[in-house]
Amino acid sequence: MGQDLNKKEKSRRKLSPAEDELLNRVRMLESELNRTKRLLNILGERDSKINIVSESEMNAVIVMRSNGEVAFWNKTAERIFGYTQEEMLGNNLHKLIAHSKYKVAYEKGIYSFKKTGEGIAIGKTLKLIGIKKGGENVPIELTLNSSKVGDEWVATGVICELSEKRKIEKQRQVGDTATLMMEETIPDAVIIMNTRGEISFWNKAAIDIFGYSAEEITGHSLHEILAPERYHQQYLQAMKKFRKTGEGEAIGRTIELVAKRKSNEEFPIELSLTSVKMGNDWIAIGIARDVSNRDVIEKQIRMTNEELEILATTDSLTGLSNRYFFDEKLRYEWEIALRQQKPISLIFADIDHFKVINDTYGHLVGDLFLRSIADIIKNNVQRVSDVTARYGGEEFVILLPNAELANAIELAEKIRVSVQNWRQKIAQIDKQLSVTISLGVSCVIPKNTIHMESLVESSDRALYKAKSNGRNQVSSRLVT
Repeated sequence: MGQDLNKKEKSRRKLSPAEDELLNRVRMLESELNRTKRLLNILGERDSKINIVSESEMNAVIVMRSNGEVAFWNKTAERIFGYTQEEMLGNNLHKLIAHSKYKVAYEKGIYSFKKTGEGIAIGKTLKLIGIKKGGENVPIELTLNSSKVGDEWVATGVICELSEKRKIEKQRQVGDTATLMMEETIPDAVIIMNTRGEISFWNKAAIDIFGYSAEEITGHSLHEILAPERYHQQYLQAMKKFRKTGEGEAIGRTIELVAKRKSNEEFPIELSLTSVKMGNDWIAIGIARDVSNRDVIEKQIRMTNEELEILATTDSLTGLSNRYFFDEKLRYEWEIALRQQKPISLIFADIDHFKVINDTYGHLVGDLFLRSIADIIKNNVQRVSDVTARYGGEEFVILLPNAELANAIELAEKIRVSVQNWRQKIAQIDKQLSVTISLGVSCVIPKNTIHMESLVESSDRALYKAKSNGRNQVSSRLVT
């Protein structure tokens, strides 16, 4: 291996000053391609990324001396063929990467090229088969040119792996479609202005918002057409600074201002503005949004959010709060009661023998009973701070912040009597039916040593006791 390295080092030392100059030119070319790539990426032109990939990252750049030795081998050549730059410099190019079927043509061509700089491949783009380091075939596209460095001819080849090229072309097609869709469907106006204040880009949303077609607006002064006259002087002052520095009060910010449609109607817009330097000139890229209907939209959003909140926290059958809302409210009220050392009471209520109603008369009648009992409970709970919820099935719960056990028992008894006295006319069976309800009441003054779940568990046990003692009654427990 040491001998191979010595051989390569000797081969490298054969390069003349003129050859070094050529290699420097190649490196400058790659540097220029990278600089162009950065500029185009900033601009965001629809093909920029694909074009530069195809010109630099996707292409192998190889320089070959007249004797067939490699004098330059870039990173992409390493990727395509598998040989490092150290492995290739000073070695014969065709022996390593050319397919055997081109051997005769190469031997003829290299003889002519060494004398004249000409050959059957010089100045052409050809599709060939290359050989990777491991012996695998790779389809390539080769563009070959020659130039004289000192007294010697050298060949510069730009090689593209065809499978990669097809992939890039497909990406370009997809990119074109995506860009077109973005231009057609993005709801905000996208506008590009040069240092003279002239419009150079105008998308479909800009047409819809301002009323001008791209043909009518492109090349015209942005502010003279779109800004009310009273702002023109302010604009002229700002443009002086922008031309020199690319800066301004609006650059890098989102601001609200007044714009003008083609019909001369003035309307409010929200404008986000940024600047980019291209060569020696600054360009401004603006995204404008019509906010004339924002108040209406915000009101609709608020209404929608309120409706969603109601849907998310309400039991759809009874109209009472649902289990989720109750759990959240219990946590909230528990924290307040803990801080203030105030009592909090809870009532669990369960319709007696509800399964019999469902099994005998069907779920439609059962649902009617649930809605009616829910109304009775809700009508008996008077305080705004109290929460009445459907806990699940035929079970209801009432949360009573800052309420003593006696107050909770009194309310529970009131509900029990109201249900007992209620009669429901059932049209489907031409009968009047009634039910009773059992209730469990519990109360606690929260402490750090008592868990919130203890209140729920205590009320549930009190309800179970009321059921066990014959139903249609109120049972209570005090949590200590």
